[in-house]
Amino acid sequence: METIEKEIIIKSDNKVYSVDCSGRDTIENSKLAIAPDCFNLNTKYLFENMVVGSNNELAYKSALKVAQNPGHDMKLLYIYGDVGLGKTHLLNSISNYIIENNKSLNVTYITINNFTNELIDSISNNTKDLFNSKFYNSDVLIFDDMQNINGKERTQEEFKDIVNIALDKGKQVVLGSSKPSYEIVINGEKLESVFEINAAFQLKKLDVNTRIRILKEMVGKEHGLRIDDDTINIIAENTDTNVRELIGAYNKLISYIRMMDKDIDREKILNIIYTD
Repeated sequence: METIEKEIIIKSDNKVYSVDCSGRDTIENSKLAIAPDCFNLNTKYLFENMVVGSNNELAYKSALKVAQNPGHDMKLLYIYGDVGLGKTHLLNSISNYIIENNKSLNVTYITINNFTNELIDSISNNTKDLFNSKFYNSDVLIFDDMQNINGKERTQEEFKDIVNIALDKGKQVVLGSSKPSYEIVINGEKLESVFEINAAFQLKKLDVNTRIRILKEMVGKEHGLRIDDDTINIIAENTDTNVRELIGAYNKLISYIRMMDKDIDREKILNIIYTD
């Protein structure tokens, strides 16, 4: 995973903590009870390399709009969908776009599990003020895997306070989850009752045309290897769960072709992509 070369400045108790996101620790970095947010990002996830289809068009357009104008039309954006449909890709794309194009804004991207771990560490190390500062000083807050907040009361309390303060100050909040908002519970209430969600979009299963486009893009990156349309169609028509499994099936087939160096028929293709 790549990291973004950007220095993060965190202010707390009249002290300034500098974190070099190119991977070089500073003297003060060793005192931090929280992880620099840039280490959480995957810079390979960009808007321009996401294949857009009927399954994700609305979520994609809303995410791009938020990235271009954070804190305006959709101050609280909720994106949800099953595993492997591109949720994390979109959330990372928002972060990467803002970091690249609006360097004056502080962006925090974090999963709920990491949020919980940092909260626990800050309490244990008596650095709760530093934990708070990290989120209160952010202009854009992006929380991934919201489904994992269920059942974690202390995490819910802290999350609720942080998001309320951010929204009151007109900042941008983006939430990602594998579940719809009404299945997320914050201190005994549904998420949609706790916050005013301006927009919520679901990532749905890929249609066959989108799956074909994804495979063709991958084939276009191969060197010295020819994959015909019939083979692409067979993979696309028989792998309809999510992007990860589609790519997994493709990689299995490519590995076999490179190793055996011979033509294969439909039956063999199906045998390869269905073999664990």
